[in-house]
Amino acid sequence: MKNLLMLYLVFAFGVLLIPDALGQPSVAECQKVYMNHLTSEGYKPYMEGELLMFKKEGTSYAVVVDPENTRVISIATFYTHDLTNKEQLFKALIACNYANANSDFAKAVVSVEDNLIYIGSAFVLNSPKDFSSAFEAILEQTEIGSAAFLKKFNE
Repeated sequence: MKNLLMLYLVFAFGVLLIPDALGQPSVAECQKVYMNHLTSEGYKPYMEGELLMFKKEGTSYAVVVDPENTRVISIATFYTHDLTNKEQLFKALIACNYANANSDFAKAVVSVEDNLIYIGSAFVLNSPKDFSSAFEAILEQTEIGSAAFLKKFNE
């Protein structure tokens, strides 16, 4: 039993570390794969600076690739509010806490300097090709977090 457990652990860590040992694709290579997938799904992706953007039902989303570890991606949406207004800032913080408590993967964060509320879900992919099978789940988690934020913020 102990040998079987050790074999399993070696295998599991090996699977996790193999992509790193083989080298990771660049951010641009990942974005190209993601852009192709979004296009094939009927979206009209575009680049805005370094961000790959797309819209769904009027809401803009960004596909963010971590440049330090391109296996980590997130799909995020942003809301702008006058966060210099203390009442708006207070409402945004309460709504972010509510969204964080009511979604499994999405996290909501307030950036006072940028007057932005960021809501996104991050996942680890073994390969950019895995984006096609994970896309709907990642987007759904972001939408759940966003809906929770908006529900509380608009109360």
